[in-house]
Amino acid sequence: MFGAERLPIAAERHTVRTADGWDLALTHYQPAKPIAGRRPVLLLHGIVTNSRNLDLDQKHSLLRWLAARGVDAWALSVRGKGDSARPAFLGGDKHWDWTFDTYAEIDVPAALAYVRGKTGAARVDCVGHSLGGLMLYAVLARGGESAASLGALVTLGSPVGFRSGPRFTAWSARAAAIGKHLPYVPINTGTLALLPLMDWYPELLAPIFYNPANVSGGLWSSFLAVGVDDEPGTLIAQAERWIDSDRFTSADGKLDYEALLSTSRAPTLVIAGKVDQLGFPPLVRRGYDALGGKKKWWLVAEENGASADYGHMDLLLGEHAPEDVFLHLERWLRENATLP
Repeated sequence: MFGAERLPIAAERHTVRTADGWDLALTHYQPAKPIAGRRPVLLLHGIVTNSRNLDLDQKHSLLRWLAARGVDAWALSVRGKGDSARPAFLGGDKHWDWTFDTYAEIDVPAALAYVRGKTGAARVDCVGHSLGGLMLYAVLARGGESAASLGALVTLGSPVGFRSGPRFTAWSARAAAIGKHLPYVPINTGTLALLPLMDWYPELLAPIFYNPANVSGGLWSSFLAVGVDDEPGTLIAQAERWIDSDRFTSADGKLDYEALLSTSRAPTLVIAGKVDQLGFPPLVRRGYDALGGKKKWWLVAEENGASADYGHMDLLLGEHAPEDVFLHLERWLRENATLP
């Protein structure tokens, strides 16, 4: 009951060594029929998750869906997630001491360089879900070689603002205030312990994480069994400051990522789910408004032709996500594939 399909033989496993000595896991699918001129695509997962939310099973996998349509598709698990290196329970030379900036400054650039080296591409298209989209925004804001290596971008449910109503914001702030004092927040262990409860009573949490009209309780249990991971207290402390200040900034406060997005020139499609409680649409829209350069906004809702109004994880795992979401993002990447 509480498990997911193993990855198929076609899923290549690659290891990327970062500048500070961490081994990161990349999953790669060769395109079924490569399309000449198309850039490779790197997919980035969100907070407390790993790359399995991008590649859960045959039917629910943006990664395989893109490969089946001729795209050289890659998915990264950042440090501490999935099959990437993580600190030992006791001892070891790696510690739970990184922040969000570590992903933007080290992990994502390492993956971009690796994909470019393996494919020979000058640029890499990217799709980021939730915090993965914020990673892309931060790479853009920081500028430099990594930002220059980005092609066309898509963000999914990525809020550049952290107050989505008084109750939710207060609850999130209290949770972060506790979590920041821990070496790491044991989300994986806690989730596995609560799986039976979540399976029997999905309505308790479903409205926060997904719209039950799009994601079944059984599929959600499969995802939770393999797709969630722990977070360091240092990153949770940074998230608390984001909530408290309602500003998307670096851990030291010196970089205002939202303000710096005006310098971006990467063509970016910003997607939001109408009933998303984590990527609240007005806050996702803040990212769109902050971006410079070519951009497009897409709200996944019945009023715009989708089969249902979308929540947060539906954007990847919804039963009709291929038609309601994936087609739109693939079209954006294809339309902007002529960049040098």
